Amino acid sequence: MTALVFVDRKNARLFILLALLIVTGSVLASCSFSLPSRTEPTPVPTPRDTGEVTVIVVDPGLVTIVVSVLNADLTIQAADNLADDGILLLPSCGDGQFITAWSPGYTMKTQPCANGSKEYSFDLDPYNPNDNPFYAWAEARNAGQPRNCEPCHSQTSGPSGEYPEWQKDGHATVFKDQYFWTVYLGADVSRNRNPEPVRKIDDSGRRVRLPVDLSRAYFGPGFRSDNPADNGNCAYCHAPASVSGAQTEVDLSPVITAAINGQSSAAAEGVTCDVCHKVLSVNLAQDNKPFPDRPGVLSFDFAREAPNDPSLYFGPSVGMRTDNISVKLTCAPVFSRSQFCAPCHYAKFGDTQIYNSYGEWLDSPYSNQDNEGDYKTCQACHMPVNALTPEDQQKVRTAGRRACVQGNTKYKDFNHNMMARFEGNTPALIKDAASLKVEADAKGGNINVKVRVVNERAGHKFPTDSPLRHLILLVEAKDKNGTILPQVDGPTIPLWGGTGNNPAADFAGRPGVIYANILMDKDTNNAPTIAYWNFTQPAWENSDTRLAPRKAVDTEYVFTVPSNGAAKIIVKLIYRYAFIDIARQKGWSPGDILVTEATVDVP
Repeated sequence: MTALVFVDRKNARLFILLALLIVTGSVLASCSFSLPSRTEPTPVPTPRDTGEVTVIVVDPGLVTIVVSVLNADLTIQAADNLADDGILLLPSCGDGQFITAWSPGYTMKTQPCANGSKEYSFDLDPYNPNDNPFYAWAEARNAGQPRNCEPCHSQTSGPSGEYPEWQKDGHATVFKDQYFWTVYLGADVSRNRNPEPVRKIDDSGRRVRLPVDLSRAYFGPGFRSDNPADNGNCAYCHAPASVSGAQTEVDLSPVITAAINGQSSAAAEGVTCDVCHKVLSVNLAQDNKPFPDRPGVLSFDFAREAPNDPSLYFGPSVGMRTDNISVKLTCAPVFSRSQFCAPCHYAKFGDTQIYNSYGEWLDSPYSNQDNEGDYKTCQACHMPVNALTPEDQQKVRTAGRRACVQGNTKYKDFNHNMMARFEGNTPALIKDAASLKVEADAKGGNINVKVRVVNERAGHKFPTDSPLRHLILLVEAKDKNGTILPQVDGPTIPLWGGTGNNPAADFAGRPGVIYANILMDKDTNNAPTIAYWNFTQPAWENSDTRLAPRKAVDTEYVFTVPSNGAAKIIVKLIYRYAFIDIARQKGWSPGDILVTEATVDVP
């Protein structure tokens, strides 16, 4: 266990709370990162000879102190009760174990335990809360520098495997995947570039773009092809380590070229480790949402060290240690709050909401901290605890998962593969995120089918964020020989479900629906558009049909009964990363993901 000691120096009372260490979730309001004033150490009582280990933190200005005993693998051991005379007594620790101490506003200090040693004294050091905006971001990969993450975080098992987990995550594959850079440049995967769009002056005197002439070579939407003189603000989220101290908009073209050519840098690593672990806090508006003019890293309060100072890293745990003398560790409560994700997962372009997984979470039952059964932070689902059983994993997804406070020792070692990309790079969080319920009966020469879809597991709309992503509900009725039965009534999949000749991918006109956020380009009336850097708007009223958390969506279909024998209804819910026409223009081949399926026999 961890001993969390609240020290009231004025009244000379000391209290201890023995609890288990939780390193991610919501944080107690009493946690504070105000820097306590430093004074000269005051005398402490002489430890009694009890045979136990005595721990003394020498600083009368501290209010909250957390002391932990760690095994070599960072497993936190039991802490004993606080003695009446104000000395913290712990069970004896020996070779291979460590004692660590931390207080808000201070860095952690660690001492190795030694058999026979009876007393350990700590004098904690405050960290500098100021920021160095001209800090040079460190690469995650092992580039031979002390600040690189890979050497100490590449274990294949145990609590230090964050680097290989992160490598599988979308934050690390910004330039390895083909989606972002092809859209940014206005190119396909072979780096063929679009010409600048044709424009005209309309009747109101406004310069507008003309619709794309698809009889000519076109490689899909592109920010730089639409705006060749504009760098845009994409870097603030997609490549934050490319942002200079001046916080100006960054042309990502050279970063993309370097990344494609295999040249490594912190910027080319996408959302690299150093960026997140330099965050002290997040600045949000009174509505708990990001300010419109502060996208991405502009909303973060960083504490980046000055040149030649030891590297300072923030995390969610009060029980950490490092053998690297050039590295200092401390804890930040924001690491367990959904607000940490807000700056890059909530964004408006003009008056149109584009990215909104954070806002959708705010509007969902999962953001209700008063309901312990419902409340789940973004981290609770996207950064699960390694090596927990499914039952224990559900327990960690509660409001009790907190950073920088007392908690359960099982709640550590959080996975940095945030979409759980394991087999074939398929995100496990997509599989079975929604459920299907299908009812069918034959009456009056027709088969009547009712389909209910419910977003059961996503704490935001499903799918979320990028308007490229959508779900396709495909409903089929077949006779006993597998022949497709004609549809008599009910919705059909629109054109953007695919109009080619591939029956495994082109679903337009077949029974079903698409759940998507359909946007329209105001200049060209093109829909669906993903070029939201242009003036866009919802294609029609309520054109956002994505699945809200826990809300059932029903559709009904009618098919003809077979001439003889039984029929089978087959329903599939398919996740698609991009509208198929855009994917073909870009040369993407992401592949569809089967979320879930259901079959019903009709006698």
